[in-house]
Amino acid sequence: MLRAARLLLVGSAAAAIGSIVFIMSRAEAPSPLLFAFTGAAVLLAGAAITLEPDPRRGRLLAAAGALALGGAGTLAGFGAGEVTFPAAALGVLAAWSAATYRSPRWVALAFAAYLAVGLALTAGRLQALAASPFLLPSVVLWPLSAAFFVPGIGGLFAIYAALGLAVALAFAAYARPTAFAAPPKWRSVARDALVAGLAFVAFEAALALARPSTSARDELVPLAVAAMFAAAAILALGVRLLRAGVPGGLAATVLGATAVLYVVTARPTVECTTNGAASGSGPWWLPYGGGVRSSGSGSSDGGASGRIERDDGVTITYRCDERTLVEFEIRR
Repeated sequence: MLRAARLLLVGSAAAAIGSIVFIMSRAEAPSPLLFAFTGAAVLLAGAAITLEPDPRRGRLLAAAGALALGGAGTLAGFGAGEVTFPAAALGVLAAWSAATYRSPRWVALAFAAYLAVGLALTAGRLQALAASPFLLPSVVLWPLSAAFFVPGIGGLFAIYAALGLAVALAFAAYARPTAFAAPPKWRSVARDALVAGLAFVAFEAALALARPSTSARDELVPLAVAAMFAAAAILALGVRLLRAGVPGGLAATVLGATAVLYVVTARPTVECTTNGAASGSGPWWLPYGGGVRSSGSGSSDGGASGRIERDDGVTITYRCDERTLVEFEIRR
């Protein structure tokens, strides 16, 4: 069992690296999502190394790596699914294999039940999935694939929740067990949360100001700044509590990491280019999964303007002067 688990863990780490190479061969520019694949590879390789000497840590690292690879692989699957979906499925199998090493029998039974649920949920779509073999891994990835049937942004929420849980489990692997919890120094915990919140806001603001071709700086409204500060502060608070073995630390880390990763990987609504402009459905703090209508026009001097209308009543207008965004407005 140990040899099989290690083989699957190393194989899934290699698949994560392969996904990075494949995505880079298609992408026009690097994406923050590639860091998730890199982190998954590191976590899975670490699980392969530590599983025998420290099974608890190895299992947690394997689960964290599988969640990171599953979330990133599903999110990237819209353009590179023929590689990222199988890689994510391999990571799930590796994590379950690690979980069954030196574990009670009920863990193996839980794995069997997990597979049974996946088969039951996809039974009606197996013929359609067989027509696109790279989608067959959804049988193993059913917690994420099933979330896409939730109206609105259910699938997107599930993906980032998986990534946030991966961060929390990675910290938990090196945290003090709850039985040996020590009371934290709340003054230093509050200081770290404050510093983390301010640092994250400063980082995002600097990044937005450095990209005048995008709407990032116009999207730094008070609501966005407050959400960014709260997300980073909660993440820092959760990590401190988790490392001290205090109950509640894991939940706070998941919540904070989910929000921080969502903000970091979000793209600005508009980006001006030499050939016009690229647009999305709106800023990250106005998530939407419904109908969107976009219209735009360009001029001979390199300018462009456009309008984005959403079915929820939000309207976004913008104007580009070559590669500089000069107007951006959101009306609700």
